[in-house]
Amino acid sequence: MFLPPESCSFDSMAYSMKKADIWALGMTIYILAFNKLPFQYGQTELDLMDNICTFELSFAEREISDDLKEMLIMFLQKDPSKRASIEELK
Repeated sequence: MFLPPESCSFDSMAYSMKKADIWALGMTIYILAFNKLPFQYGQTELDLMDNICTFELSFAEREISDDLKEMLIMFLQKDPSKRASIEELK
């Protein structure tokens, strides 16, 4: 459930451990803030992987600060080249 989209897609050959860690930290913060995953599990592992790649990030279920929204958007960019680096997050 914490795999980044680039690990769930057969189309992607690029992989950065640092960017994957940033994704996983973003997932952790999202779960702590909303008490749920930002996507559905699905019936199979392939469903889960597809859901990770296709979900739309939503903040509708709970009121959070604009700063937290901005941070989660930076963490949970599906394209790893657009995902924040550690330096940007500092």
